[in-house]
This record gives sequence, structure tokens and C-alpha cells, in this order.
Amino acid sequence: MDDEVVAAITAMALAGLTAGTNAMRVLVNRGLASPEDVDDFANSLTYHFSPPGESAAQDYFRDVLEIRYSPVLAELREYARKNWRGESG
Repeated sequence: MDDEVVAAITAMALAGLTAGTNAMRVLVNRGLASPEDVDDFANSLTYHFSPPGESAAQDYFRDVLEIRYSPVLAELREYARKNWRGESG
């Protein structure tokens, strides 16, 4: 695949992940997302990836997620613990 195409697809994927992460941040800040919800969200980011080592493209994207999103997800987990209002709201 052409490098420009890969770059464009990666940019679109990261834009979608950023939008999803920002939506989760809104829920967390309002006390509407539990720590388990954040864990489910984090796990969903790589759920459909093949195992490490089977796809160079997926390994690259997994690395990007680790570098860019691990600190953000850790922060979301922390605030979810602090803000979670429980099932009854």
C-alpha cells in the first residue's frame, strides 16, 4: 500500500480514537462512566488486532496507541474512580 494512503488511514483512525476518547472523558468528568467502563473502552481499542508479530501495520498502530493513549487512559481511570456516581447516579 502506498505510504500516503497508510498515512491518511492512520490519521483518520487516530482522529476517530481521539473523538471516542474525548467522549469518554466527558462521561468520566460527569461521573457517568465507571472505572470498568474505562477499562472496557481501553480494551476495545485493540480487541480486533491480530496477536503481536503477525502484522507489522497492527504492531505499529498498537505502539502508537501505547505511546499516545496509555497516559490518557490512566488519567481517565483515575478520574473515573474519583467521579463515579454509581449505578443510581
